[in-house]
Amino acid sequence: MMQLEGSFLKKGNPYAFWAFFPSGVLTGPKGFSISSYGSGGSTVEPFLIDEKKITAKHVVFWVEKRLAAQGIIPVWKD
Repeated sequence: MMQLEGSFLKKGNPYAFWAFFPSGVLTGPKGFSISSYGSGGSTVEPFLIDEKKITAKHVVFWVEKRLAAQGIIPVWKD
């Protein structure tokens, strides 16, 4: 399995996320999970279901978009 993971603090609260690829390729099945405040990961959600021509840049873009949609990171970068 291949995965992209990261963690950070926001206002002193810890967050961690995982985008993962069970078949080990970007074009295969994908999942996403996030944890906050030191708790366990969220329910695993399907991730980038309709994307066929996926690249590493797409994965990073959509992880940022998902975190912004949840209000964890700012929508606009300064």
